[in-house]
Amino acid sequence: MSKKGQVIYITILGLVILFCFVPSPSANFEVRKHILLTGHPLLAVTTELKNQGKRGSEGYLFYASDLSSSYIYVKQTKLGWIVDKSGTGP
Repeated sequence: MSKKGQVIYITILGLVILFCFVPSPSANFEVRKHILLTGHPLLAVTTELKNQGKRGSEGYLFYASDLSSSYIYVKQTKLGWIVDKSGTGP
């Protein structure tokens, strides 16, 4: 592999790692990222998300209609939004 190929490979790998582990700037984007990283790339783009509002200390609840674990809680941190937990019911 050439030097240029190595630089491109390392850059892409770094971006993927950042995408996976850095909190997102919006709650909606974080929920879609969570859906993508749990193995549903098509649903991450096409599913309809419904914000169910704040649920006490658990964070904001989102409902993704096409997913088996359709209830997803997100919390806001100083760095951005993170998925706290997900499951089949609130």
